Amino acid sequence: MGAGSLDGELSSAAYDDILESLLGGAWASDVLKVGTTRKSFTLEQGHADIGKYIWYTGAVADKAVFDFKASEIVGVKFDFMAANADTASSSLFGTTSGPTTDSPMDCRSGFIKKDTVSQAVISACTLNLSNNTEANKVIGSSSVSDLVAGRFLADGTLSVYPLDMVYADLFLDETEFSVEIQAARGTKSYTFFMERCKATGFKPPVNKETSLGSRR
Repeated sequence: MGAGSLDGELSSAAYDDILESLLGGAWASDVLKVGTTRKSFTLEQGHADIGKYIWYTGAVADKAVFDFKASEIVGVKFDFMAANADTASSSLFGTTSGPTTDSPMDCRSGFIKKDTVSQAVISACTLNLSNNTEANKVIGSSSVSDLVAGRFLADGTLSVYPLDMVYADLFLDETEFSVEIQAARGTKSYTFFMERCKATGFKPPVNKETSLGSRR
């Protein structure tokens, strides 16, 4: 069994296969929905200077974190779990294709909407996605018998400059709402849709002499 993570910057088509593995679905007409279809990979970690490689087979993406900040490039981190890990003296793939040539996406060209209405008071957003994959381990083997996805969950935080009590009321009244987050670059974009969201907290931080904000 093996596990690890991949950090990068969100850009068009760069992580589409990994997103399918995470959500358990398949892209159709540029839409990807949560499903139950497993998509696994063989991942390779190479140390070409010493001619050693590690192969991770049966790997699936089980978590992702998207980091949105005003005027900044959108960061992304994927966590993986693999059924097996083996070392080798040669690369399994030989040659690999080059990276995407599309520029990373940022938040200046995107938006965040609450109940379909664009919000102009949000300074940062963190989106966490998890399919809660668990490893079925067995006695007498370092490998796992299977990797089983659990319930898919999405959560995160919004940092806002409150002009009224709208966001506080979401928490206090336990009101359901929808969230739509888009990152873009030129004509290409990714938009995340989440329905029936609920605020689980509302914290107005006070940081030295800076302005008052809030987070939920």
